[in-house]
Amino acid sequence: MRHSLSFDLLVLSWIASTAHGFGIFSKSPSKPATNFAKAPQSKLTFLQSLETLDTMNAATKERTQMVRDMTNDNPTSQPGSKEGFQPFAAGLWSVIYAPHITTMSKLVGRGFTPVWYDLKQDGTMISHARFDVKLPLLPEKSGWLSVSGTYGTQDDNRVCRVDFDKAWIKWNDDNNNTEDAPYPTLEDVAPSLEKTIIQTLGKWLFIDSFSVFPVSYLDDDLIVFDFELLGTRICARKIKKETP
Repeated sequence: MRHSLSFDLLVLSWIASTAHGFGIFSKSPSKPATNFAKAPQSKLTFLQSLETLDTMNAATKERTQMVRDMTNDNPTSQPGSKEGFQPFAAGLWSVIYAPHITTMSKLVGRGFTPVWYDLKQDGTMISHARFDVKLPLLPEKSGWLSVSGTYGTQDDNRVCRVDFDKAWIKWNDDNNNTEDAPYPTLEDVAPSLEKTIIQTLGKWLFIDSFSVFPVSYLDDDLIVFDFELLGTRICARKIKKETP
């Protein structure tokens, strides 16, 4: 195997602990402009505080409070229900604020960004996250963690869920593939013992308790959902609509 099994276990453990997913196939997808004129003031205040609207931003106490204020202005009734999220879900979403990921990134080097979700109208999703980590006794590594599965509602009210059943990794130092981009699907990964091990480990690490997420805010291009096990919230912004 090209990479140590211990490192594979480490990055797959991160997938389990941040089971909200990733997602898309190009490094710089086109993104629609946010309609600031129609945004509630709390959303406008939060977005204007950010350095970027399409990748991860640094976590601060002020921004965390802004996210909390924004959830008080949630415009979507029952955002975790199929009726609530179906008009908005399909498309490419990028995580723009996630304090637990920011904290983890400080511990392992450059960390994890971008984090993308590619949601389809039929309820399937493919997700990718780029990692760049340096840990004691291990060489610096970069690449892409990927998962795929389905999304839906847990209680037909406020809580949604994701169910992943496939996992794979693209290492940026593979000699036969120098492009800094993920493999689009598991089927695009060449057969190998490592592929089999990662897929098996991924299934073991997809814990049901990591799969349920209350939705605190939802509109046509922004979502805030709760990662209750870590007591934090994640904010993602739609940066590309689904193409037919």
